[in-house]
Amino acid sequence: MGHSSKTKQILLTTIVLVIVVSIAYIMLFLNIKEKNNAVSLLTNEVDSVLQKEIKLRSVKYLIKDTQDDRMKLDSYFVADDEIINFIKMIEDLGIESNAEVEITNVSIGVVDEKAVNKDKINELLNIDFKMGGSFVEMFHFLSMFEKLPFKIDVKRVNFEKISDRDIEIDKSLEPWKGFFSVTAVKLK
Repeated sequence: MGHSSKTKQILLTTIVLVIVVSIAYIMLFLNIKEKNNAVSLLTNEVDSVLQKEIKLRSVKYLIKDTQDDRMKLDSYFVADDEIINFIKMIEDLGIESNAEVEITNVSIGVVDEKAVNKDKINELLNIDFKMGGSFVEMFHFLSMFEKLPFKIDVKRVNFEKISDRDIEIDKSLEPWKGFFSVTAVKLK
């Protein structure tokens, strides 16, 4: 029986060792699995940060690359602090074309509700002016005015020839007079 009890002890010791080793293996496996999950989360987070960095660099490059185009585009609109200069530009065109230009009304209106970007471009600069001179002078003024580098809509143009009898009565009258109503898009 001594042999059988020694065998039982070895078997019992072996079973206990197998159980201890199994428990240690399971704990080690769970620990490795937890570390894999943590590494996976960190890898995903690093990938996300890298993607954001790539997008940020792309946007910065795009902003830098389009700076000249944006400045050129902004030049087509009348800025808030450039209204006086815009009106002076119209008067200078009158001087250059030898036509008499007189600004009669300047007002600011609101852009239509369907406007694309109502934060920055939501106002219109309305200008009415009358002028006098020869037909050639007035036409020259109009052709120069149309070539101004701004987003301008000519709402109304009226050319009228003054009668010879009225000119004989008042020698200061020019043979033609005109009225213009224009709208320019204004940056807010």
